Amino acid sequence: MSNGVYGMTTPVTTANPFVNMGVTMSGGYTGTSSGSVTNINDDYCYDLDNNGSCETAVNDAIVASYSSQSGDSGSPIMSGNTLVGIHVASGGTFMKHNAITNSFPGLTWGF
Repeated sequence: MSNGVYGMTTPVTTANPFVNMGVTMSGGYTGTSSGSVTNINDDYCYDLDNNGSCETAVNDAIVASYSSQSGDSGSPIMSGNTLVGIHVASGGTFMKHNAITNSFPGLTWGF
């Protein structure tokens, strides 16, 4: 784990994403990739064992047009110097910062 946000400014605040918001991911594999938010309420299912059934459902995910690849999960999603979320899946999918904070009480972002 690293407390750095590589290639980007250190976050000083948090905000909720909205459609057309410009965002940038600082990915562990992809590096810095930018795009804009295209959907703020995406629901999808992970078929983890490829048996055609949903093992893990994700609700209220955010979709953006930045590029990502396997290994980028957990990367910060920023808009300027504002943290808006954490990358969770390929195709530019991330979770809002407050969805993560609410799921893990006591979490600090390190800034």
